[in-house]
Amino acid sequence: MEQVFYNLVDLLEGQKKIYEDLQALGKLKQTELVKGSLEVLEGLNKQEEMLIIQVGRLEEERFCCTNEIIKVYGLEENAPLRELMKAAPVNIQEKLDELQKSMIELMTQMEKVNGENIELIKQSLRFIQFSLDTLTQETQTTYTATRAMKVENLTKLLDKKV
Repeated sequence: MEQVFYNLVDLLEGQKKIYEDLQALGKLKQTELVKGSLEVLEGLNKQEEMLIIQVGRLEEERFCCTNEIIKVYGLEENAPLRELMKAAPVNIQEKLDELQKSMIELMTQMEKVNGENIELIKQSLRFIQFSLDTLTQETQTTYTATRAMKVENLTKLLDKKV
């Protein structure tokens, strides 16, 4: 029955590899966001989408594998990996512990890179909005006390929200 634990290790290693690839794509996206390379970004997004589909399939398999371990070893339903490791042979416990730690670190790094990418996108959107606002300067017509028409420029460069 140890085979199910070897399967779990294989699935987690596969997921880890895909997450490493996703992290690398996230870093590439940063460079391309700064450059403004929309075509390259589109290609990176398509690659990312394929990897997410792959990791989703592995996640389904991992779910089945963990459910099998839970049933065979009489563990609590939805038991975390830490609980599953207790039922595993010692050599597999060490491997699972190592995988868990490295995936937690990897997820933390991915979260940081994704957060930075979000900020780059927001910055780009603010710049685009600023550019649109300066290109489409609005004017307002008002009348003075002598009924002369006065046109005021409403959008001044220093009044813009950034």
